[in-house]
Amino acid sequence: MKDFELINLSDFNNVTIIERFLILVSEIDSESEFMLYESNERKINSDTILSVSNALKDDLVVYLIKSTDSLAYQGYISGIRKKESKVKHSMSIAMGVKKEAQGQKFGNILLTQMIKTFQNDNTLIRLFLNVMAINLKAINLYKKNGFELEGVLRKNIKHNDKLMDDYVMSIVK
Repeated sequence: MKDFELINLSDFNNVTIIERFLILVSEIDSESEFMLYESNERKINSDTILSVSNALKDDLVVYLIKSTDSLAYQGYISGIRKKESKVKHSMSIAMGVKKEAQGQKFGNILLTQMIKTFQNDNTLIRLFLNVMAINLKAINLYKKNGFELEGVLRKNIKHNDKLMDDYVMSIVK
């Protein structure tokens, strides 16, 4: 395992770092078959940057990771707190690691950090995510970190022009 740097995006809430985060997310979308967004589907502009900056103040938690010998971040995990009063106790997460950095435990480090954040937040009771049923590597990582299969959204995801199941997994305090 390489040495790594992990940052909380809220600690660096500025245009430059937010733009780097959005570019990273877009790059991972482009190279991974398992991300919800397809290549170039996300728009990076001043409105998006402002939206992320505002969300970082209350609803959004983002961690970025890179090896210490790299200039660019290689992975992220984001958690969005639900705003509606009946589900404010829930946080939805998404994560991605660039292909070149996979196998270096970055996904596990990011997930562990988000779980710590969740565990330390007394307002949260439920941490959940969606994962394609065919993404066995990710499913195993989530199970290893305490996530349990909660449900199946049948034929919810279109992948290579085929409809497939989407799993909902969660940790509940």
